[in-house]
Amino acid sequence: MTSTFDDYDDILDAYAVSYILGLSRATTLKLLRNGTIPGIKCGRKWRILKSDLLLFLKANPRQS
Repeated sequence: MTSTFDDYDDILDAYAVSYILGLSRATTLKLLRNGTIPGIKCGRKWRILKSDLLLFLKANPRQS
């Protein structure tokens, strides 16, 4: 069974973003820390709006 983008909550954590983008958690955290992926750090956890991630994906299409 495959999940779609609509299956995710409106606010994502770093684990969900890693899975969606197919990246390691370490790479996802690096991209969040340097602002490449927009997100907010709440305590020890990152929160990413699904709408912000969608804008990021549209602005940065995969190069193949």
